[in-house]
Amino acid sequence: MAISSERKEVLIARLLYALSQHVGKGNAIDQGELYQFVFKKPCTNKHNQARELRALIEELRKKGIPILSTHEKDGGGYYLAQASQEIEDYCKRLRKRALKLLDIEAQIRGKTLPGVVAEIAFSLGSHRLIGEVERYESERSKS
Repeated sequence: MAISSERKEVLIARLLYALSQHVGKGNAIDQGELYQFVFKKPCTNKHNQARELRALIEELRKKGIPILSTHEKDGGGYYLAQASQEIEDYCKRLRKRALKLLDIEAQIRGKTLPGVVAEIAFSLGSHRLIGEVERYESERSKS
């Protein structure tokens, strides 16, 4: 179901207001609670309904707004970054997750992770990704 641009603006304004009250990892707001505040109705189906919330969050992230998330057992949720170190830690987690997905792709294709990344880097005209992959593989082999 498409959201009208007027409705979307209202939802984004509510989302930004709610997140402005939850700055820093220790102040994260639960996804269900955030959904209820933004959409003004309870989140009865976290998988389907939260997709709308995640789409709004993704749109704001693409505009550079540092909306981060945590998945800790005792208080996960969304929050605005309070410090550059929170952004750095979050981005490291994103990169590690991306490398894990590329590793799965490599295994499916019967290739090495550096090989798949090299193909991507070559197609982008850049070889900067190789160092990241080498670091990931080094960490993976340690665990």
